[in-house]
Amino acid sequence: MQLNTQPHDICIVGLKCRDLLLDVEKPKYLGGIEKMLVSLARGLSEHGMNVAFVTYGADTEPFTHQGITIYPVFNEQDGIRGIRNIHPRLTRLYSVLKKINAPVYTQMGAGIETAMTCLVARLFLRKRMVYCVASDSDCMTSTPLVYSAIEANLYKWGLKFANERISQTLSQKAMLQDHFALASVTIPMPHIQLAPAALTKATDEPQEIEILWVGRPVPGKRLEMLIDVADLHPSIQFHVVGADNNDSTYSRSVSERARQAENIKVHGKASESKLQSLYQSCSILACTSELEGFPATFMEAWSYGKPVITTFDPDGIVAQYNLGRVCDTAESFSRELSGLIAEPDEYKSLSAECQQYYLKNFTTDAVIPSFIAAFEG
Repeated sequence: MQLNTQPHDICIVGLKCRDLLLDVEKPKYLGGIEKMLVSLARGLSEHGMNVAFVTYGADTEPFTHQGITIYPVFNEQDGIRGIRNIHPRLTRLYSVLKKINAPVYTQMGAGIETAMTCLVARLFLRKRMVYCVASDSDCMTSTPLVYSAIEANLYKWGLKFANERISQTLSQKAMLQDHFALASVTIPMPHIQLAPAALTKATDEPQEIEILWVGRPVPGKRLEMLIDVADLHPSIQFHVVGADNNDSTYSRSVSERARQAENIKVHGKASESKLQSLYQSCSILACTSELEGFPATFMEAWSYGKPVITTFDPDGIVAQYNLGRVCDTAESFSRELSGLIAEPDEYKSLSAECQQYYLKNFTTDAVIPSFIAAFEG
């Protein structure tokens, strides 16, 4: 692949994003952060910025793919346990970011990656660092999704030392201010369908009801609630997509329970084309999470005109803009589902409003100018 040698305008550090950047059919990592960062990179590139992207990889040489220059930095397991965060991770990150020499660096999601990127960008290179909030948990002093106390403290240092913070919702903005006394600018992350497809028309009404759930089977996602809902609706087909990267006892148990249900099809880690097909064919996206940021799955579903039934409502927009239904238990989920099934005209209205909201708020044309302004300071 030919290398773009022009000076970079921005560098994104997203170690798990390589497969998505290369349009690998079945990427190793397929989470909300990865999808959002790749959409951000492609959106910035479409709007004239020369983008560098740092990822995991054994290669030592950068290469350019679809206008974005990918810089492999190290493999996930490189180095000796206990010191690998110093070498090779920090040392190689410094070497690569110095070579990229962009005026601004950005990273998303709480963890040691935040501290390392901020340390190199701000202290070593004297460049601008912008941190992007991924989840509401990033804005909590307890950092519930960071499991090491040392990593949590390093993350908090990086969060505070960044030049700028970008929150996805007003709730996150308020939490950063209340919990850390830190300001942020609120900008929704952009969404680009990673498996390119023509934007379909909003659904008139569901012909056969199918419910889609997408996520990792971990405790906070509460897949067990969806299984309870499926038990209450044996005539409806449910689809579960996703796998736990750590293969925990919980994930094995809840996934096995889902596989035993006659009306649930467990797809595991589906290919991107398969996932897009499921978004197109499903009637409703289900979210049973107790904590999120702004789910990339919502943007995916709304782009196809599919409403959500959800236990998590970022900034209350699902209820406010009629983008689906909000619930808090399996029983209330079941009632909302039954209500939508019984009212095809209401479903048609929801579908149209979902797609219009997506087009207005999450396309690159809608949000990339705000990102460019934030990055330029």
